[in-house]
Amino acid sequence: MEDKVIAWELETVSHGLSNLWEDLHLPVGKALRSVTFENASFQGLDFSKADLARSILYRANFRNAIFQGADLSNASLRDVCLDGADLSAITNFAGSTWKNSNWKAASKISPELHQYLERNYSNQGSSSDSAEFGMGCNAPRK
Repeated sequence: MEDKVIAWELETVSHGLSNLWEDLHLPVGKALRSVTFENASFQGLDFSKADLARSILYRANFRNAIFQGADLSNASLRDVCLDGADLSAITNFAGSTWKNSNWKAASKISPELHQYLERNYSNQGSSSDSAEFGMGCNAPRK
């Protein structure tokens, strides 16, 4: 029972952050180290130069989100929608994992990150099927 409560709390916080940032456009350059983004839509938000090191992005929609220059070192991206996302100027990504995340659908990607993803996740990352990416790339904004 405790596991279900913890998962519900993480999801509730993720939805709260999504709604707050949608209204105030706040994530740019913020220290968001070790934050969990789960089961929510962060579509179109600007995470440029944000510190997302050790963060968990799980079953979330980041369609058209901007991650330009963000720190993704040791971050875990799993079942994440990245259609049209800007992954340019990302050079800090060592130790990051990108399981079942459609990084190939990003609009821009830094050469260093692209090389890392091709080397480690070349068999993943091309589909936008909502069943494959958790809440899905076609999930509506709230």
